[in-house]
Amino acid sequence: MKRTWTALHVVGLIVGGYIVFTEVASNVEHIVHGTGSLYNPAVFTAIGVSIGTVFAFTMAMDALEDWKKLSSWVNAMGLFAAFVFGTAFTLSTTLDRTSTARDNHLTQIWKNDEESKSLLEVFQKVSYQAARECGSGRGKKCEAISDEVKVAQMRLDQRRNSLDSMGKRISAATGGMITPENASIFQPMFMPIAMFFMGIFMVAYGVKGRIVTGEFQHALETPLTGMAAKEDKAKRFIKEYMNTHGNAPSINQVKSIAEVSYPTAKRYLDRYKT
Repeated sequence: MKRTWTALHVVGLIVGGYIVFTEVASNVEHIVHGTGSLYNPAVFTAIGVSIGTVFAFTMAMDALEDWKKLSSWVNAMGLFAAFVFGTAFTLSTTLDRTSTARDNHLTQIWKNDEESKSLLEVFQKVSYQAARECGSGRGKKCEAISDEVKVAQMRLDQRRNSLDSMGKRISAATGGMITPENASIFQPMFMPIAMFFMGIFMVAYGVKGRIVTGEFQHALETPLTGMAAKEDKAKRFIKEYMNTHGNAPSINQVKSIAEVSYPTAKRYLDRYKT
């Protein structure tokens, strides 16, 4: 099938490719930071699977164009399964990266907070006492100190959670339906995941282009040897489009078909749509 690409398709391909590249590069950086080496199987696997995921989704969409054939559905389902597998692999690395970044960020905040450090010292002190009292068995002193450990742990957790301003804001925005703790856990991973999917969809849109149906294909095959040929191409496209759809094509469609400037395409459309 013949295809044509508009400026919107090109923009989608460029922007989507940049988004996917950024996400993959971030995952590679995370792997390198953890392993200490750029040249290791995990890095090449992450790059290969991410690229394969994009191609699998794009090819699955192409396979479904001929949806009346069983073989097309079989191919599409196989490619979609590959897309799901690749997405799961990529997102697992993304989740690990975002959770590690979140934990490091919160740990740094806790270290700089005097009240958190004080509560941590109390928790560590009573935990040590509980280990001594409960080492030989549970008694009244053991139960009492164990209760102190629970209270110290609760106070420490409450203080640490209060320092996560993003979690509190999201919780307030949802009217308390999402707790600050859950918001703190899931919010950092939401944006990278959403951006990765958006990048894949934009690349697929850009690669796919716009299919030119059979009645317009011979208009595309007119040799572009000069402005006269381009005008003839635009004229035939406009007439055939109007005969088929009952209305005139857009200026951008004429511009894309005839490969002329916007003002020239508008002039051709005004000239031949009547």
